[in-house]
Amino acid sequence: MEEHAKNKDEVILTEITKKLEEKEKKDTERQESLETKLRTYAAVTKENLNPKHAGAATLKTQEMHSIIIKSTGTETSEKILERIRNTVDAKNTGLNVDKIRKAKDQKVVIGLETATTKDPLVVLRDVIKSHTDEDVVSALKNQNRNLFKDLREEEVRAEIKYRRRARNPHTENIILQVSPRVWKILTEARKVHIDLQRVLVQDQSPLMQCSMCLGYGHGRKHCKEADPTCSHCGGSHLKTDCPDHSAGVPPVCVNCRKAKTSPDAHNAFDIECPVRKRWDILPRSPVAYC
Repeated sequence: MEEHAKNKDEVILTEITKKLEEKEKKDTERQESLETKLRTYAAVTKENLNPKHAGAATLKTQEMHSIIIKSTGTETSEKILERIRNTVDAKNTGLNVDKIRKAKDQKVVIGLETATTKDPLVVLRDVIKSHTDEDVVSALKNQNRNLFKDLREEEVRAEIKYRRRARNPHTENIILQVSPRVWKILTEARKVHIDLQRVLVQDQSPLMQCSMCLGYGHGRKHCKEADPTCSHCGGSHLKTDCPDHSAGVPPVCVNCRKAKTSPDAHNAFDIECPVRKRWDILPRSPVAYC
């Protein structure tokens, strides 16, 4: 029964992911079209003040993208709605749903307007802990000016969002939110100078993964599991206590096992995990990449 419910969750997630991919493609095409027609505020004001255009203004509304979820069994639309809410976990994944309603024939209709874009994330690997947020941002801008020489000052945006532990107890991984053009430059450069270090910089997914159950869409604080899940074998223990890991047994991804996929052996934190890639589309959909 539990496996059947999980399979339904995967079907819901796959359907939503597919629709979001289509929506993201349309949003990109729309943005490219808009960029070719940009006008200054002064030009628009002049046009609006021209008597020839008086009364010509029309109210423009955002396009609404609809996703229809239908049960293939006997579930009511109320039950489907509850399953969608639990599977998507919008409060923690950051997915913005503008409208949702129950429809006849065991259907639920989800409405998504064109999303307001967010700046992307990057991670600086193994940065010495002693640096303050101001130190890191200042070093990034001042010591790597050659990377940003073609950008306007207002385009060089960078803000530290949070920090994560690294393997070395004296260093940490620092996650920054940056402008789309800075993201492109940094991910292509791959390394930057921070004080007396040259550190690795990579794209950082906005996807949240729980360090307790290793599932997606929520953090440890909101996890319902009482025991940790091993990232190597999926057992109820930490990786450091895993007998399979100590014995050199290949890893088994707990998320792929639940989804009943059979990819190459990898652990639950592998960024190439096929289940992770499907989930990764959801929080990335409102992000503006250059």
